[in-house]
Amino acid sequence: MNYDEFKEYVTSHMKEWFPEDRYDISIRKIVKNNGLILDGLCIFEKGETSSPTLYLESYYTRYQNGGIMADVLADIQRDYERGKANTPVMDTADPSYETVRSRIIMRLVNYEKNREILKDCPYLALYDLAITFRWLAHQDDIGISTALITNREMERWNVTTEKLYEDASANTPRLFPGKIIKLETMIEDYGVSAPKGTFDLYVLTNDQGINGATCILYHNLLESFAKTVDDSFYLLPSSIHEMMICLAENAATEKMLLSLVRDANHMVVTMGEVLSDNIYYYNKHTGKISLIQNIVSTS
Repeated sequence: MNYDEFKEYVTSHMKEWFPEDRYDISIRKIVKNNGLILDGLCIFEKGETSSPTLYLESYYTRYQNGGIMADVLADIQRDYERGKANTPVMDTADPSYETVRSRIIMRLVNYEKNREILKDCPYLALYDLAITFRWLAHQDDIGISTALITNREMERWNVTTEKLYEDASANTPRLFPGKIIKLETMIEDYGVSAPKGTFDLYVLTNDQGINGATCILYHNLLESFAKTVDDSFYLLPSSIHEMMICLAENAATEKMLLSLVRDANHMVVTMGEVLSDNIYYYNKHTGKISLIQNIVSTS
């Protein structure tokens, strides 16, 4: 069956499992990072203020790859039940700022690719990026659940973007501790042996490996690393989840580094996980980051 038929099939079977007198079931277009639009299956028990969203594209891919439809449906039901169990119960659909204040976090996104989303939410511009804010609803070994803070919440909470940034700057490193490790060490952690010195690169991310590029905002993390290696370095945004670090004394030309990042974004990184085609330079003497732009010829 094609994708439209798949969506209809899933919806009809979900309505058999979740009767319409108790549940509202719909498929909504959800705008994700970088303008990516996905089909979200929403199953709300009547009277609920929150519920997990299941993105149907991934289940359809599973079906296309030979998955048995009955198993795919069972996976959807299982993922809903697991997500439902992990969705926090709020006293209201509009929690107060004090209720969520200790869970306000920040994320880095590409500015240009998220212009439409940024119209409706508070953000701070940074280089070619934007710092956005979310509140953390759930976190465990499987993953996390967050909600984007929009202008609507800002007005109701009567808080400023600067206040969000202040709280997020304290919360994010606490909830998602940052780390910088050698690339070869990370590879070995996956059970693949690499001769010492094979990769003279480092990886900047957080303990969960989710939206770890945000760690460049952590106070003193880059400064401490620069002191440890006694060198300036380039930051290569390999995705929203991590940045590669290349020491200045060992770096290829900036043109080559820019080409590496651009090619990876176009051929390897999924659309929703691209952070930037540009790179950044951390100067160990000034403690400042500068943007190095990827100039693409229009000829």
